[in-house]
Amino acid sequence: MILLLALWLSATPKAVLVDRIVATVDDRVITTSLVDQRMVRFKETREQALTSLIERLLITRACRAVGLEVTPNDVESALAEIISKNQLTQPQFEHELKRQGWELAAYKLEVQGQLLELKWLTLGAERGKELGPERERLLKALAKTAVIEVRK
Repeated sequence: MILLLALWLSATPKAVLVDRIVATVDDRVITTSLVDQRMVRFKETREQALTSLIERLLITRACRAVGLEVTPNDVESALAEIISKNQLTQPQFEHELKRQGWELAAYKLEVQGQLLELKWLTLGAERGKELGPERERLLKALAKTAVIEVRK
């Protein structure tokens, strides 16, 4: 009987933590795995990666509020331009992405986010001002209108 109990206990599945929420922006979550992916792909520290992901969510929310969007055609055009400027074929480009740890679908999402940020920045920045400081100014204004919680 004890042997059967021991076998049953050893076969019982153990709870395994799959992912953890590290931050929320309004009702959107940022998980440990997203932060880890960002750290690897962009060679950022954990803090830099988390900040980048929070900023991306703030910008996406702001764009939705004013109807800014990036179409699949916008993304495909940007990819075609990247491929052309780097004098690659589509298979060569995809091979290079994989070599750098990217799947094509994930890379398209990143390009979509970057294009959306560019549209947002172009819309909100004051003419003639440097975009870096303008980006920071606009992000601070967005952060004031959001509920951001970072968990330790």
